Amino acid sequence: MVKGSTPTFTLKLPVHSDMITYLEAILIQENVWSIVIEHERFTFDGYYASFTLEDWETMEFDPGIIELQMTFRTDDAKVYVSDIRKVALKKKYPEDSM
Repeated sequence: MVKGSTPTFTLKLPVHSDMITYLEAILIQENVWSIVIEHERFTFDGYYASFTLEDWETMEFDPGIIELQMTFRTDDAKVYVSDIRKVALKKKYPEDSM
């Protein structure tokens, strides 16, 4: 992903999205800055969930590696936590404009 862009993340789920009662994703960089994407921002399609970051959200991070992890709960009260996915964030020129 590139700073100042609006990337969409599509994630495959281990259960059908109809079973999910709550889902959130957290993006964190070096344990300093994080963004939490809550259930309302996701779109669902079968076994997939997607969300799009706003351009200002990507500008909050420094170029480098961002970690992404999802947590969700199903209608049978099971809680799932994904592995951490590493996402590269590239520079944008000029850095101070959108």
